Amino acid sequence: MLSPRILFVVNVDWFFISHRLPLAIEAKKRGFEVSIATTNTGRFEELETLGFHLYELKIDRSGTNLLNEFISIIKLIKIVKIVHPTVIHNVTLKVSIYSSIASRFVQKSKIINAISGLGYNFTAERKTKSQRIIYALMKYAFKKRGFTFIFQNPDDLLLFQNLEFDQGNKLVLIKGAGVDIDIFKPSERKYRKTAGFILTSRMLKDKGISEYINASKIVRTKYPGAKFILAGDIDKENHASYTELELRKELNGTGIEWLGQRNDIAELLQNSDVMVFPSYREGLPKSLIEAAATGLAIITTDTTGCRECVDEGINGFLVPVGDSILLAQKMIELIEDRILLKKMGRASRIKAENEFSLEMVIERTFALYE
Repeated sequence: MLSPRILFVVNVDWFFISHRLPLAIEAKKRGFEVSIATTNTGRFEELETLGFHLYELKIDRSGTNLLNEFISIIKLIKIVKIVHPTVIHNVTLKVSIYSSIASRFVQKSKIINAISGLGYNFTAERKTKSQRIIYALMKYAFKKRGFTFIFQNPDDLLLFQNLEFDQGNKLVLIKGAGVDIDIFKPSERKYRKTAGFILTSRMLKDKGISEYINASKIVRTKYPGAKFILAGDIDKENHASYTELELRKELNGTGIEWLGQRNDIAELLQNSDVMVFPSYREGLPKSLIEAAATGLAIITTDTTGCRECVDEGINGFLVPVGDSILLAQKMIELIEDRILLKKMGRASRIKAENEFSLEMVIERTFALYE
């Protein structure tokens, strides 16, 4: 009897490793033959050593060249014909659109579309030509197709219902990609005289980097010893990304320590007190669930994806998008109220255990496969 076969389709290999690797490892343990179609940025060998089959699929995350986009769909059709997957698990909106279109031209597989966030064109009020094109492609790809969609927050799920993509499809809510609560766990942190603040993210303007910088300046006027860390890399393929020159210019003289890309996020969080994440819109940010699991108080924005990670006044604070002044006020409140800071940290850990654990996400996802 043939083993069940799963094909993960993801935009880039590093994103797969950071967000879906535990799911693929578990699939292999459960007897699935695992294949991955993605863009190779140099991580293929790492994945092949784990026993996965890799297929090069160039997906330009910000691409607008119609010929290149068409070629990507044709290449994906060929990959599906080679793999003959029992299940195709697509990750991100663009990949889900292209793979769902490709599925019209190959044998039937169970299609799981994981909408990890609606991305740049759905942030704020961007009513662009690109957004209109995306809507048209979504309508062609998704309407009444018998697919299963995984959403990370109820706002995105409701948007799909309003677009009537629930007709003939199944919409499911699973909060994020999950966090390993045995790796991301509280430390015996020694609370300083002033709290240590951290923001972990790609260096995108939509993540609220400017608001974090501006708020830090306000905090430092009252508490010059406060520590601020920024961890994450430039993302050259994202329209909202800073250039290195832009970011360094904005950070100049602020005292914020920009660490760039790091592989020791768990340790960085264990040595911090508060996660500050003033993003404009998210699916469900990995930064916040990792911070919660590590027992940090959280200050984030009252917006799609972020609000799911904070119970106001319990494990953190929610502030309006773009409000650096209130952001700074909440930072100062946690500097001045150490009891509240510790209480919120403990509440974050409990929330992570109850809502965001990797084990929970894996079991709910496999229930959909089966």
